Amino acid sequence: MAYVNLIKIAGFPRSGTGFTAKYLESLGFDAGHENSEYQVNVDWHHMPLFFKQFEGIDNGIFHERTLYAVVYRNPIATLNSALTLMNSSFEYMDRYIEQLFQEEFIISPYHYNTKIEKIIARMFCWYSMILRHKEHVTIFEVNDLKDKKLTDKFAEHIGFEIDYDNVKPFDDVSYNSRVTRRSHGNWSWNTLADKVEQGLLANLDSVYKELEKAKFIK
Repeated sequence: MAYVNLIKIAGFPRSGTGFTAKYLESLGFDAGHENSEYQVNVDWHHMPLFFKQFEGIDNGIFHERTLYAVVYRNPIATLNSALTLMNSSFEYMDRYIEQLFQEEFIISPYHYNTKIEKIIARMFCWYSMILRHKEHVTIFEVNDLKDKKLTDKFAEHIGFEIDYDNVKPFDDVSYNSRVTRRSHGNWSWNTLADKVEQGLLANLDSVYKELEKAKFIK
């Protein structure tokens, strides 16, 4: 019987969680997206649960055999895609941001009026949760999946060897879903600079630089 959730991977919505699951599956992993019945469960909803476990708020979700990881990708690509998220997704994030950070947090979606600023604030909060406990997670950028050091780390944790001679190249793996067929935003750093509070952009840039410093592949 397969072990369930030997690896849990989280990320901000539209940061590459679906592709990560698809690519790991193509390498031979028992991997699924937003489905707990797999050894590797990739799901953006894990993020606050990770944080609660690391903070000691809810030890019940912790399993000593589970490897915890977080994926991220280019913030502009994530932001443009996140514009298609349903309100229920935002409500889920805001509930945990409010519960876990409360008054200590310097940025909150409630401080901003426009949708784009609220999403940026959520991105900052979401990854700040993880950076607060970066020693507990394997952080990687979605393109780091090309590096065998990362995928071999995952395979070693589960206990199998990847047959790289008989798998699709990274660039040949596609993740086709109803999400990818939606029209996305067309924001860039330049257009954001004209429309978004500068302090908010500076904080977004800062948190991504910290992710880069903390990630597994150097």
